[in-house]
Amino acid sequence: MRKILCVVLALLLAVSAAGCANVPKNQVYSAADLPGKSAGVLAGSQAAALQAELVREGASVIEFDSADDLMQGLLTGTRVDCVVTDADTANALRRQYKKTKILDEGILDVPLAAVVARENVDLTKNLNAAFAALTEDGTISAIEQAWISGQAYESAEPSGETGITLAVADCMPYAHQEPDGTVIGMDADIARAVCAWLGIGLEITVYNQEELIEKVRTGRADFAMGRLSENEEDAQLVDFTDPYMNCHQVIVVRKK
Repeated sequence: MRKILCVVLALLLAVSAAGCANVPKNQVYSAADLPGKSAGVLAGSQAAALQAELVREGASVIEFDSADDLMQGLLTGTRVDCVVTDADTANALRRQYKKTKILDEGILDVPLAAVVARENVDLTKNLNAAFAALTEDGTISAIEQAWISGQAYESAEPSGETGITLAVADCMPYAHQEPDGTVIGMDADIARAVCAWLGIGLEITVYNQEELIEKVRTGRADFAMGRLSENEEDAQLVDFTDPYMNCHQVIVVRKK
């Protein structure tokens, strides 16, 4: 019996070793290594919007619909050589996928802004004033740092006789709806701080990334936040506020 168990164990170890051996070694150590490599990005993310830049760097780009599929494509080495995403998302993913690391060298910074219906000029002005004040007093930085470190931020609860509606994209650490209906995340907390500063109430609804502009344009939401940056195409449909923070794009690779 002992001999049989030893044989079975040896076979299992051999299979495991063979599986590990099939995962190619990491070959991306900086942006200079992108030519000829495949980069995975989340559909609807800032990295996806930067595909032209990545292609100019010499990388082929593959979009994934979920973070799990994206990271499995990287960890198995079957689909991509690296992942390009914003630093906040990368830090959240790294805590879940331990066999990955973030390269010290990033790619570029993208300023994030909220979007407002073009006819709602007063709201744009009010949001800009709130973003400026909360940037100056350190509130937005504190919210960002809390979520980067994996700790929820104790946000203020906005209230007032009037209120506005926010559309956010479902992507942690920016926003996610919990089973009890609570919306958590960096953008949700920044929006709460903004509305608390303005003295108005807030209602948050979570949508897919690609729905945000349309929800604002058609009046289903007063404003939207969620990895949005000003571009010529969307600027013809909605107004962009001043940037409230920078989205730093980084490269995630296998540790080995």
